[in-house]
Amino acid sequence: MTFRNISRLLPSWLGGQKKKSKQDDPPPHKRDSFLETMESFVVAFILAFIFRAYVVEAFVIPTGSMAPNLLGEHAEFQCPNCSYRYEVNLPPDPACPLCHTRVHSAEHAVGRFFGDRILVVKYMYDLFDPQRWDVVVFKFPSDPQQNYIKRLIGLPGEKVEIIDGDIYINDEIAAKSERAQETLWMPVYDTKYWDWAHDPRWRPAEDQQGRWQYQEPPIKLEAVGDGPARIDYHHLGPDFEPEPIKDNYAYNGGRSGVNIVTDLNLVADVTVQQSGSVSLIIRTDHDVFSFVFPSAGTGLQSQIIRN
Repeated sequence: MTFRNISRLLPSWLGGQKKKSKQDDPPPHKRDSFLETMESFVVAFILAFIFRAYVVEAFVIPTGSMAPNLLGEHAEFQCPNCSYRYEVNLPPDPACPLCHTRVHSAEHAVGRFFGDRILVVKYMYDLFDPQRWDVVVFKFPSDPQQNYIKRLIGLPGEKVEIIDGDIYINDEIAAKSERAQETLWMPVYDTKYWDWAHDPRWRPAEDQQGRWQYQEPPIKLEAVGDGPARIDYHHLGPDFEPEPIKDNYAYNGGRSGVNIVTDLNLVADVTVQQSGSVSLIIRTDHDVFSFVFPSAGTGLQSQIIRN
């Protein structure tokens, strides 16, 4: 504190009367600054209201019908068996999507979260036509106060069918765009998360037990010797019985697992140490697809063979 400030306080300490000066009144430029600040707040509020009404509006995802891309209010669990983390709709009915281990108590949740938030551009379809697989927000016809957030499947004049879990448009199957596929993949099995309670699903063929060596976890299979060597994938359902891959998804609990899934995505690291090739074979109800990957230096190209 400077000497000048102390001297200004002395009269009050001594019981004297301090004379009011013009310096004690707020300067005019401070009053103008306050009015300008209030005016800026009002203008910003009006612009935000107009922006929300006509340009962009924020929405909160209310339910889990758009999982796994957009989640409603949910909890996150970590599987006590394989340590995989996954989301579950509230109220929780948790079961690990990889090894199907069920956690019966919500107390095991490692986190609880509100619904995802999205920003919706309102003028988009004034400039562009709607595209299949777009995520759209619309008013529910029976209750205009209720907003629905869904993925666009059918366009005007089209016939839409769901057959064996596949979308058909005008009697032809509709392949999802790459952008839609990237957001819709759901985990089925991952060798990074070791299932301690059950045998590995990737197993040597019955007559080739001695042709493969296991390293675990994570699982690593090494072919031994010359000639063809085959491993098979054995899928397990929620009851731990062999079954086709279905649309089981932990987020929706027991309200899934009805349709057989035919869109499959396999990611693996494969090393061919000798001159040869690796073949991936996928069997469906009607077809057998073979994907052949030759080793480097053979001069052969990769192939996709149907039946």
